[in-house]
Amino acid sequence: MVEKAYDWLASKQHSSGRFDEVGSVIHKDMQGGLRNGIALTSYVLTALLENENAKVKHAVVIQNALNYLSSRVKSIDNPYDLSIATYALMLHGHSMGKTALEKLIANSTTTGQNNDMQRYWDTSNSIEATAYALLSFVIAGKYVDGIPVMRWLVNQRYVTGSFPRTQDTFVGLKALTKLAEIISPLRNEYNIILNNKLNRNQQFSINSQDIDVTNYEDIPQNTKQLEITVAGIGFGLLEVIYQQDLDLQNFENSFQLTLTRYNTGSSYELRLNVCASFIATLAESLSNMVMIEVTFPSGYVVDRNPISARTWGNPIQVI
Repeated sequence: MVEKAYDWLASKQHSSGRFDEVGSVIHKDMQGGLRNGIALTSYVLTALLENENAKVKHAVVIQNALNYLSSRVKSIDNPYDLSIATYALMLHGHSMGKTALEKLIANSTTTGQNNDMQRYWDTSNSIEATAYALLSFVIAGKYVDGIPVMRWLVNQRYVTGSFPRTQDTFVGLKALTKLAEIISPLRNEYNIILNNKLNRNQQFSINSQDIDVTNYEDIPQNTKQLEITVAGIGFGLLEVIYQQDLDLQNFENSFQLTLTRYNTGSSYELRLNVCASFIATLAESLSNMVMIEVTFPSGYVVDRNPISARTWGNPIQVI
């Protein structure tokens, strides 16, 4: 099945070496619009390069895509296009990879200084672009330079550890993992002391056996100041997470949701019609992936028949 997918991808390559989308696209930045398909070509190229069998079977396709991208590096001005194209070239080890990386760094945005410095790429999908840039830093061996990029990415995560969008999460976690594999030392021996100025200090002792262990500590809700002291040798990540309530009545809805309960004539059966529609805007005509969660009253279980069979139209489509 995977091999057939690669064969299909290879068959869609233009004679120039680029790839053009042939179906409906939700991720518009990947499609590239009027930007000569740089992003999509780079994305397909990385997929081919990351599979050993595809690298051999579709070597000509890969070379054509490389020629297309490398000849356009100097003319790429979109940060997202440049970021993913740089990663594709670096992944292959192409001679233009270094040139693309230098241009990418020159187009970055930095905040803070020294140990507080953060680096990112300012575009409509900054998280994904910055994650691809970090992957290029890792391949190039620029581990120290990658730490400010890592700081910025970590600060964009939700409390759950994920990023706002699915693609952000996939590429973001991949980039952070690749850098962590390199910079995490074999020797971790350090102590962390948290002082919230209200009660006793909270202390953690970290060693090499704790590399995959995550420690959580609740901080009193009325904490206004937190002093953190770290002593020892090693590498780790410390996050301070806080939450606050929002009045959602003042926020515009992105979806219209209607729920209709039908009279089944029996207290043993509950039949619901759940209808959701995305409220399109000028910027976004389609939504991203959406999940509707329906909580049943105590004692009810879902019908074993497919939910799609109970709807007026099958929501599952093959594009």
